[in-house]
Amino acid sequence: MQGNSNPGRANMLRKGAKTLLFSTALLRLARLQRRDILLLDDADEEDPHKANRHAAYRQYILWAHGRLGVGNRRVIPSCCVWAIRDKYPNPFQIYVGFVPARLV
Repeated sequence: MQGNSNPGRANMLRKGAKTLLFSTALLRLARLQRRDILLLDDADEEDPHKANRHAAYRQYILWAHGRLGVGNRRVIPSCCVWAIRDKYPNPFQIYVGFVPARLV
């Protein structure tokens, strides 16, 4: 992992999220299922790291809080965000915070 290491990452990973967030096969399946259910195109697949990063964020929220819905949001702990960013980095280290979904 890169330079943003902290002890909180170990706690997140110990709680069973490691496979859920870092298995590229599982994240791909989650993306395919989401696209199939919501009838989305595969435009996000052009950048596999970005697609995996966003899928991992969604997987974490589902794992930790269940389905949230419109207007019901939770903050992902920074240790999780940095672990996900370390695993699926943006080559320019440019990241954006939460952006509301196009689907409402």
